[in-house]
Amino acid sequence: MTTTSAFPVSIGGVRLWRAASPDDKAPAEFLKPRDRRRLSALGRAAFTVLKPFMTGAEVLDADKDAVLFVSRFGDLALTAGLLDDMRDPDGLSPTAFSTSVHNAVGGLFTILTGFQGHVSAMGAGEAGVSAALVEAASLLTEFERVVLCVYDAESPEVFRGTHPENRTFAVALEVRRADAGSAEAVRFTVEPGLLPATNDVMRPLEAVPFLTGETDRWVEDAEGVRTVWTRGSAR
Repeated sequence: MTTTSAFPVSIGGVRLWRAASPDDKAPAEFLKPRDRRRLSALGRAAFTVLKPFMTGAEVLDADKDAVLFVSRFGDLALTAGLLDDMRDPDGLSPTAFSTSVHNAVGGLFTILTGFQGHVSAMGAGEAGVSAALVEAASLLTEFERVVLCVYDAESPEVFRGTHPENRTFAVALEVRRADAGSAEAVRFTVEPGLLPATNDVMRPLEAVPFLTGETDRWVEDAEGVRTVWTRGSAR
């Protein structure tokens, strides 16, 4: 069975940060030192690309904007560390737990910005970008703009058998409604797909050329579903 999107959207304002090495951390220099210390490497990456929406002319309007955070499973490194710490209950950290859940970055975003509008988080597995864009499109029935942040971190060693080691990254972008006939209009078609032989945390970065408008077609095979994204008249 094939499903096609009911209405088109436009994508813009794409911003990317990617770690150059395993020890590289996003700067997030606009945050106060005490706030940076509250963030993991993954959180710092997300906040770095979200800077324009936290300061300056693009600051969010709670009545018109929604914010959506999307990762595979949240901060896996923190989760793996907590599981390891369970062998010694005295070593468990309530603070570490509070930032290990998949919506931790979104929660800290509301605390540090004071934004009281719609904020949601998804743990979308390997289908992160497509799931994020579909969810963003649905939010446009209620809001004028959706600010989307897709981010993921280096896989901890215990998970590398199924999730190869890769570097931390974050991508932020804006999603708005589009006229059906415009060159910027983006649509998607969902159909049965192939399960990939391996899962790659960096696969979302393959979508960047499409998100930035360099290409007009992108295909994501994830979780047994193929999602075909096209822009304008591309097929």
